[in-house]
Amino acid sequence: MTSSVGRSPVLWRQVLGLAAVQSAITLMWVMYGAYVPQLLEQFGLPISLGVAIAALENALAIAFQPLMGSLSDRAQRWTGSRFPFIAVGVMLTAALFLAIPGITVLGTDTALRGLMLFVLVAWSLAMTVFHSPVLSLLGHYTTVSHLPLAASFLTVASGIVGTQVPVVNQMILNLGPLATFSVGSTVLLLAAALLRRLDAPVSSTLSGAIATDASPLPSLGSLGFLAAVGLCLGWGQRLMMDAVRGMISTHLPGQNSNQIMLWVTIAIAVVAVPLGAIATRLGNRLALTAGVLGAVLVGTLWGLVPSAAIVALGILVLILALALIQNGGLPVALAQVPVSRAGLGVGLYLGGVSAANLLQNALQAGLLSLSLGGLSLLGAAALLVAIALLWARKPSPTPG
Repeated sequence: MTSSVGRSPVLWRQVLGLAAVQSAITLMWVMYGAYVPQLLEQFGLPISLGVAIAALENALAIAFQPLMGSLSDRAQRWTGSRFPFIAVGVMLTAALFLAIPGITVLGTDTALRGLMLFVLVAWSLAMTVFHSPVLSLLGHYTTVSHLPLAASFLTVASGIVGTQVPVVNQMILNLGPLATFSVGSTVLLLAAALLRRLDAPVSSTLSGAIATDASPLPSLGSLGFLAAVGLCLGWGQRLMMDAVRGMISTHLPGQNSNQIMLWVTIAIAVVAVPLGAIATRLGNRLALTAGVLGAVLVGTLWGLVPSAAIVALGILVLILALALIQNGGLPVALAQVPVSRAGLGVGLYLGGVSAANLLQNALQAGLLSLSLGGLSLLGAAALLVAIALLWARKPSPTPG
């Protein structure tokens, strides 16, 4: 990855603009998750159908994330900017997001069920049109060594907004779905417009270099590596968070597991930036390894000695570990590909994360039969595989 940064290793205004877009994306997913069960109920469909819809969305995202990232790479070589491509995805996403509650205006009879299901899936696909392209811009805004620090602001954005499920649920009840979803669409459009304005001088500086970049398409090994790392990191984090919730309920009786999980998510966001600064000094591979080893330690202790004291200590260690892991995933993708292929690299990584979500849903019944210690050990094992892949692979010669 080649950076456009001059004297400053991080273009902070652009990074904060990208964090604003990430906040808008997370907010829309929170609204979507809060409203879909109500929507299914209105149409007389079982709420459990939401699991099947999520599985289909993740299955499609496995292919669409890298496809859209690659198409945005091509658009950047032709036009000098990813933003025409990103703008199409943002506007399509905003329009379909409004259409979700808008369907209920037409009625809730059986004939409209197919249209409702189509719009739900179409919206999630529209999100993939710009998600990997916009996140790939992070590689334009910082040097390779400072990627974990810059990425930490995306971790903060996702973490803080992601904790707002109760607020969004109440907002939907107070304002109604149409007004609430209008807020989500407007926030996305404004955030994207702000980032476009901030990005303009960076894109103009990069356009010539990217247009003449003759870097070959990364090898199949590189592409498979990014997808595998996304899968292992994504699944490992999901399993560890599920283990945390179960451990709280089982070994910390009398505690509100939902409230504690809320504070865990906030704590991960709070420590993300200082840990991103540490990762910049250590190097992302070492920092990511430290995070995974911390999670493995917690998983092992919970598997062998699941006492209340160990659970409480493990949660504290896991907060630091997961912050390092969340900061480090996207930089791995960006550091493995030249800047002209950043969209493809990020898309493959996000496709791997979607595969992790699909795998989690498919194996949910079997995972419920595992002990909490076994669940945490499985999560630790998935994270260890990611680190083994990372250390087995030589650093890419393409980044500058």
